[in-house]
Amino acid sequence: MVRRNDDGQFELAWSGQRSTGDLVEQIPQTTLWRRKVGGAVQADNRRPAPAAEEPTAGPSKRPRLEAEPDATGPSAPVSSASDWHAWGSAVKPSTGDSIEIDGQHYPIVSQAGHATDALVFIKPPLFAAEGFEAFEQMLRTTPQLQPKGAVKLKERWGIPINDKWEVVAGPPFKKPLAQYVADTFPYMADHSASAVARAMFNRANHAETLNGYGLNDLFETFQYWAVRPQNMWDQKVSRYDLVDPLLLLPALSRPGESYIAKPSGFAESLQRIDFDLQRVPQHLRKINDEYRSKKLRTLFQSILTEQGYQVSYSFRGSAAQQDALMIQQQGVDLVFILRFPALMQGNYLDFDVTNWLRTKALVNKHEPSDKVLLNKALAEDKVVYLIGGLERDPSGQPSLFVFRQK
Repeated sequence: MVRRNDDGQFELAWSGQRSTGDLVEQIPQTTLWRRKVGGAVQADNRRPAPAAEEPTAGPSKRPRLEAEPDATGPSAPVSSASDWHAWGSAVKPSTGDSIEIDGQHYPIVSQAGHATDALVFIKPPLFAAEGFEAFEQMLRTTPQLQPKGAVKLKERWGIPINDKWEVVAGPPFKKPLAQYVADTFPYMADHSASAVARAMFNRANHAETLNGYGLNDLFETFQYWAVRPQNMWDQKVSRYDLVDPLLLLPALSRPGESYIAKPSGFAESLQRIDFDLQRVPQHLRKINDEYRSKKLRTLFQSILTEQGYQVSYSFRGSAAQQDALMIQQQGVDLVFILRFPALMQGNYLDFDVTNWLRTKALVNKHEPSDKVLLNKALAEDKVVYLIGGLERDPSGQPSLFVFRQK
């Protein structure tokens, strides 16, 4: 809110409390307000009463990956910091990209084609959360300081308005990136959800530094996840390489090498994806401790189906041939083949899996529909080969893992 103080100046104020000490002025010929440059009086340390605490996670809810910001600790006034109107300046920045809105110049997240693009992201002054860690920390603690989208409008209600920029209401992200991953794939282990989020960030930006195009690709991916259950099977996305965690895994098979070492789930970069069996419903993990190939295949089949994948129940489904699964994901024009080979002294035997898949004795055991799909994917080189397994931590708790062979 805005209130006039005893000196006749206007200050930002919390509803029902004293002023904050931040002086503001009305933008000429508008109903909008902006902070005065250098305008401040003695700061008031009182803050509005915190909102009701979010319910804690129960048996059917996954806990948040990170603690929510402390509602009682000191912080800058949110109302002024989050008001994008205060991010502008009457003088165009001498460095970096910017756009102009109502006579004010707003710095934007770096975007090479911003002069002709129709979407950019304005950012607060001194915005420095350009790497994954800093960006995640900002979304956890000060989400009101995240960049905001601005679209270039050519007309409004049929009237030309000369490419006027308009800021999109609401923040692009309502939670940290890793939380989007965790909420979409609730059986995924926390460390894997964080690793997947980092890999998505780097791939979207084609670097480890944020840019406007990558920011938009991440936003669109999370929006697609939110509505995917209602989408038609053939609906595509612009960045299908971001919509599924399995596509972020690097191929570990190397020409000329006979073995693939089992990767770590805690490697510096994403090497594999782990599923926490403690989060899997008990009826899905009722399987004896042997975890032989057949039973491991059944467990993966159930978990992946629950996580939204389309898993063929007929592929390699005979009593004698239960060593692989054929998997698809909505919006991804690829076929995943998940195998469960034996682990030998921490390594897996590497061989030509494409030739293995083409073997007549193998293909003849497929259902006709699986054959058609698989042959098409092979002809178009759209098959991704995965290896799955199970391991136990020092306390004996089991978890599943999957990594990409080729």
